[in-house]
Amino acid sequence: AAAAGAVDGALDQLAKDGGRDADDMKRELWKLAEEISQALPSFRWSHSKPEDRERRPAEDHEKRIVGVWEYGPPGSMQCYEVVLEKWGALYWKEKDMRIDLLRKSKLRWRGEYE
Repeated sequence: AAAAGAVDGALDQLAKDGGRDADDMKRELWKLAEEISQALPSFRWSHSKPEDRERRPAEDHEKRIVGVWEYGPPGSMQCYEVVLEKWGALYWKEKDMRIDLLRKSKLRWRGEYE
């Protein structure tokens, strides 16, 4: 019963204060609340469980940058290509130079020259 009261108090505090990570914390607290409800089915929570909203699938940024990219003055025929192999390897290619790209973060890659 003490655990149920603590979780209920934390949910109440999150409802008042909110904050940046409030949704994630509420989700975790409700997982605990479900476990507690199995042990104490008569406990009444002061807040209703939020509905699970569908998460958007993560955007595949590798597929967005694949292709031939031109640079320099129009008509200069200066270009490079970003290629995505079937097995997921991403590389940058210009003329006879090839650089393997390794993901550093969501929108940044690092290159290694072969």
